[in-house]
Amino acid sequence: MKRLLYKKDEGGEYGKEESMAAHILLNGSEEYCGQYVAVESFTNRKVIAHGDDLVKVASEAKEKGAGDPVVFYVPEKDVAQIYKCL
Repeated sequence: MKRLLYKKDEGGEYGKEESMAAHILLNGSEEYCGQYVAVESFTNRKVIAHGDDLVKVASEAKEKGAGDPVVFYVPEKDVAQIYKCL
């Protein structure tokens, strides 16, 4: 799967650029809806901690031996999250 990005070039014009493929961090995410989830890394996606508190989830993951865990939020089902870059 490829995504297209539109960004300005040196002349200020917008052009298309292919981004890297999308990666699935978590299979079966329904179990973790509304929670923060920590996996060991982008390549080892074993869930090592999860819960409602971001700081606690990250701390628990590090206590379990993950040096630099990947922590992310799984939104509730049927909820769209929209981000605006400023």
